[in-house]
This record gives sequence, C-alpha cells and structure tokens, in this order.
Amino acid sequence: MLRPGSPFLSALGEGTLATLDPRLLDGVQQAVIATDVSGRVLVWNAHASRLYGWSAEEAVGRSIMDLTPSETSLEDAKAIMANLSRGRSWAGEIGVRRKDGSRFTAFVVDAPILDDGGALVGVVGVSTDVSEQRAITAQLRQATERAAELARGLLAESVAGGAPGVTEIGAALARLEPVLRRLVDETVLIEVEPWATPLAVAIDPPQLDQVLVSLAVHARDTMPAGGTLRIRVEPVTGTTARAGADPDGDTVRISVSDTGAGLAPELLARVFEPIFTSKEAGRGGGLGLAAVYAIIRRHGGTIDLESEVGAGTTFRIMLPRAS
Repeated sequence: MLRPGSPFLSALGEGTLATLDPRLLDGVQQAVIATDVSGRVLVWNAHASRLYGWSAEEAVGRSIMDLTPSETSLEDAKAIMANLSRGRSWAGEIGVRRKDGSRFTAFVVDAPILDDGGALVGVVGVSTDVSEQRAITAQLRQATERAAELARGLLAESVAGGAPGVTEIGAALARLEPVLRRLVDETVLIEVEPWATPLAVAIDPPQLDQVLVSLAVHARDTMPAGGTLRIRVEPVTGTTARAGADPDGDTVRISVSDTGAGLAPELLARVFEPIFTSKEAGRGGGLGLAAVYAIIRRHGGTIDLESEVGAGTTFRIMLPRAS
C-alpha cells in the first residue's frame, strides 16, 4: 500500500502520490510494484498479490529479489539499474518464480522515480504474465513449420516424381499425433493403434503426413459436436484384404475412422472427385480428399471407404510394405 508518511513518500515529497487512493492501484489488472533504490518494496498492489502469491502485508518492507527471484544475471540487473539511474525506463521479459515456486514469464516495464535534483530514489514497475501467449506463439510456430514441411514434401513429389521413399508408420504416427490433436477440436478423442512391431511402407514421410492430416481434418468437420477419431495400422495379405491381420503380409492397411455424420450412399462414389464437397458453402472444397487419392495411387496403393449416415466413416488405405 502507498501510505502518507512512508520513507518512499518522504524521499519524493508529500505531493500527488501521497494523496493517491490505494484502491486505484488495486483496480489495475497488472502487478504494480514500487521499491526504493535498495530494492525494498514500498508499494504492492492487489494484482501483484495475485500474480506473485505474496500478500501486501508480507511483501512491503522486503527485498524485491526475495519476493520475485528471477533468472536475470547480476550483470544484467546492474545494467538495468544503471539505465534507470539515468532517467530511462526499461522493458523486457524475465523468467520469475512465485511464492509457491512455480515459474512463469513476466513482461516488465520499470520506470525511474527521481527527486527534484534528478537523483534516483525509487523504481516503479508494472508486470504481466505472458507465459500463455508465449506458449501459443510457440505452438503456432511448430504448427506452421510442420505445414511448411508437408507443403515442401508435396511439391517435391509432384515435381520430381520418381521412386518413393520409406516410412516407418509407428514413428510417423508418434511424430504426427501432437499435430493432429491441435488440428481437431478438444471434444474429439483421438485413438491411435499402431502395430506392435515396426511396419514400413513405400511412401515418403511428408506424403503420408499429408494423407493423415487431410483425413483428420475431414473427420473433424463431420464431428462438430465431438466424437472419436481412430487410426489403426495392421499388416495384411493382398490389397483387397478386409479382415484378419497377417504379420507377414505384403501390404499395410491404415484405417482412419470417425464417429461423425457419415455420407449418403449416392455420395460415396464421388468423394475423391476434385470438385466434390459435402461441406456447406464457404467451408472449403473437396480438394483435400482428391489429393489424398492422388498421393496413395501414385505410391502404388489403394484407398476406399465405408460410410453410413449417422454412423461415421472409415477410410482404408492399402500401401505396399517395404523392408
């Protein structure tokens, strides 16, 4: 609290700050902290208590370094104080710890408080928790980087052609599963069922990623109220095998199932057409499934589907097994 007669106010002179209603600072939705030149806390508003975990009664009079231990080096701290002593503000991000020991990233703006002679008598700082924003930014960057990789792979395949690469499906699914979870709504449960032993198929990794991402997005769009997306992998014998996994099979079947709205029988034969879409106007076209079909066929595989209105859809991909 900022109180008339405090050492801080005595140094500044009994002026505007002395008559400031403490409730004004408590209404600020950022942590407002003021210290003297030695770092002793003199002002600690309500949001500072919420952010750092210390009450005003616990904080006032104690060293700011004890209350908000940070990862800032001693050299950096000296540089900040030197900047403030010259009458300049400082702003930046600092990793700090709360009273309970938990860590977060704070964006801090420190401003100097000078006396009439221009000498530094205190520092007032405003801080905000930006951990969530930084996490979102990192996730978006990783989603963006993955999309760029998929696009590069698709472009390279379409331009260069040639023999396909080899992908171990278990490793591919482990790498791709976090991406799929970010693509679908939180109400959609993702179940991945890889084969117990490694299975390799004759397809480039970015191409398989493109196929699975496209099918996941299609499934998501058919389950606006939530549901289950299941990806199952098994070896089989023959490209038309329907049941019974063969550990020594020459083909790998990847089944992608959803519990969504399903498709009417008259639409099943058209889903891989480039201009076909079952979505509402403005919600995208059907090029995703057309691209999936093209990729699978180009790698010597097949893809078909089963669907029933109200009972979901299952895509079955058959790809040649690779050693």
